Amino acid sequence: MLDLLRDSSSYKDAKANKFPKELVQILRDKLQAIFMGRDPKYQDQLVRGTFTAFFNHFIEPSYFKQVKENRKIEELVLIFYSKATAELKKRTTGDEWRGLVDQHVALFIRMIQDCMKEHHLSASAPELMARLASYEAKLLSETKEVLEPDAPAKSMQDSAPEISYSVHDMPLVVLLAPIFHKSDTTIQKDLDHLRHLVSEQVFSNCFLEAPR
Repeated sequence: MLDLLRDSSSYKDAKANKFPKELVQILRDKLQAIFMGRDPKYQDQLVRGTFTAFFNHFIEPSYFKQVKENRKIEELVLIFYSKATAELKKRTTGDEWRGLVDQHVALFIRMIQDCMKEHHLSASAPELMARLASYEAKLLSETKEVLEPDAPAKSMQDSAPEISYSVHDMPLVVLLAPIFHKSDTTIQKDLDHLRHLVSEQVFSNCFLEAPR
């Protein structure tokens, strides 16, 4: 993957390297829909896991500002590669992640192309679209497989992500907290308290409804 993008150095200072400014918010909305499970094309749990890991980083204020200023597609893809690699290593066994990471990166690149086309931005950035198509083709030629977003990945058919109760794994909570003047610590305490209350209530209901 790194070798693939190393060839892009010639575009470093070129205007053609920058993607349209409208794409920043479009990608944020798309990634949020995938994270929340609202996009029917991206229901595979491994795919949602890697895309969510990237989304959590993407919406960090400092990085989001950097993306809006730089608008460099290769930097965006490299960050996704890094987040996807870390996530796949956690969710798979052995070296299984090696065969999946390029597929997920190719899927991410395809998503960017789809967003460009759906929002009528591709015609104004033909060089960018050609580069993206080239990256995707090279990645898939190495893996010899095409990962469809709505088809379960081989390693995910029998596995499911662990549920995290940390507010740091809840990007929407982190975004909304300042609006209600709540700190992460306060919200975490409230969440833990409610979680225990709900668990006790569920246990109580199961006990009362159990056959005697």
